Amino acid sequence: MSLNQEFESVWDAIEPTAGAASVMKIRYMIMSAMIKKCRAFKVSRSVASKTLNIDILRYDQLLAGDIASFNIDELVELSLRIGLNVHVEVLGA
Repeated sequence: MSLNQEFESVWDAIEPTAGAASVMKIRYMIMSAMIKKCRAFKVSRSVASKTLNIDILRYDQLLAGDIASFNIDELVELSLRIGLNVHVEVLGA
């Protein structure tokens, strides 16, 4: 890798493989949508965390964008609990 190498995304730059970068891109997209939706809630952190069926610490991690604390499975499950629909498109198949 050269110092002037350009990458499509930050995940392509920091992850060791294209597969790992793809996973992080998916996690980031889901988490970003969840943060946006959660911030639009007009309820307390306690009520929001109960809606997601997680404790307040996990809710705070989510709102802080602590992507390392959530895997794809968790993010998909949590997103469904707040009314988001996760759709995956496979290109080149």
